Amino acid sequence: GFFETPSSFLCSLEFMSIIPQKKMNVFIMIGKVKEVLSDNKNDLLNKDLIIEVTRPYFDSEGQVINDLFKVRLWRGLSETISDNINKNINIFIKGRIEIENQQTIIIAESVQII
Repeated sequence: GFFETPSSFLCSLEFMSIIPQKKMNVFIMIGKVKEVLSDNKNDLLNKDLIIEVTRPYFDSEGQVINDLFKVRLWRGLSETISDNINKNINIFIKGRIEIENQQTIIIAESVQII
């Protein structure tokens, strides 16, 4: 019925009640790679990905809305997956959000090609 709660949500609530004082900075995204940008300054081999993500609803005209996000891959992760990341592939990203020079940055901690 309308008020049924999925068991996965209940498990999440139980987990959260175990650690009520903790704060988490976790970001999860599933999207399509639109662009791969390299950042070679200071001899670091970081990569920034531009990821297209579809919003889970339509606009007032019934159109799908897509957003573009820049996601940073640090050196280790960048080196590990650089041969496999290409435009137009779908990926799952788990990471965190940071503020750097008054800009919000999404930092990837793990990436899976789906």
